Amino acid sequence: MNARAETIKAVARAEAGALSLVFRANPVPNPSSTLGGGYLTGVVQKGVVPALDGRELDEEGVGFGVPLIKRGPKTILPGSASLSVLKSGQGEIWTVEYDLNLLLRAGFGDRRSIDWPGFYWFQEGFSWLHRRYPRARGAVTRGSGLLRAFGYQPRLEVIPGAGVVRAVYTFPGSLETIHVDMSFRGVKGEGAQLVVASELGARFSRYRDSSGLHLEGSAIGTWDKVRADEASFISPADGLAFTLGQAGGAEMYRGRELSAGSLAWAGLAYVLDAGADSLSCNIRLGIPR
Repeated sequence: MNARAETIKAVARAEAGALSLVFRANPVPNPSSTLGGGYLTGVVQKGVVPALDGRELDEEGVGFGVPLIKRGPKTILPGSASLSVLKSGQGEIWTVEYDLNLLLRAGFGDRRSIDWPGFYWFQEGFSWLHRRYPRARGAVTRGSGLLRAFGYQPRLEVIPGAGVVRAVYTFPGSLETIHVDMSFRGVKGEGAQLVVASELGARFSRYRDSSGLHLEGSAIGTWDKVRADEASFISPADGLAFTLGQAGGAEMYRGRELSAGSLAWAGLAYVLDAGADSLSCNIRLGIPR
């Protein structure tokens, strides 16, 4: 029996064939899952994922409108969710409650995860260098490759829930738009950095925004602030693009990474301002022009 709830809504047609949107709700977190093409994010509770002729386009990406939180060097992601669907003459509303119950950890080979907090602060320092100084990214990437050569691997562990994030995805009729309303008011504790990610696979290899900036492949960067009003990622192979605009109370960042067997994502993320606990945005799907 398949215990994973699934909702599918056909929303448009792209040049390469029929396009649909998929959401699968994990009833419980399952770090040993083999879903997701072998990527670590295959065990994360993903968001809304487009599928073209039945082929889902997320690869390592987490899908559209996925919440996560950071507390110092700790990253906590959703591992499960509940889903309810309301249909009306004006469209559909999917209400999702994400349970933040997966902690990103690290270890070497089959050994237990590293417990020393200093290691994760050290790792966070490398991530900060990678984000802050583009010219240092090559060296940081080579350092990560050296760690992997010695058996280093990230992993996800189930933890007591850090809270529940409520997301409402609204599909107005047949329009190729997803309206997202997200509330972090159910997150436990204070001082967390709140993030909403919208990522698909690295096949979305072209970036452009309303300022006229056009980038491709590695030139897109892995974590760069978006200053334009709108930004898009395009998959030339699929004839499909997704677009997000700036959202009040948040900054938007772009990124893309591709490394055989470990990284294959492209997308945009909102980092909420200190004190903000909700976010509203629109995600548009369409044929590139």
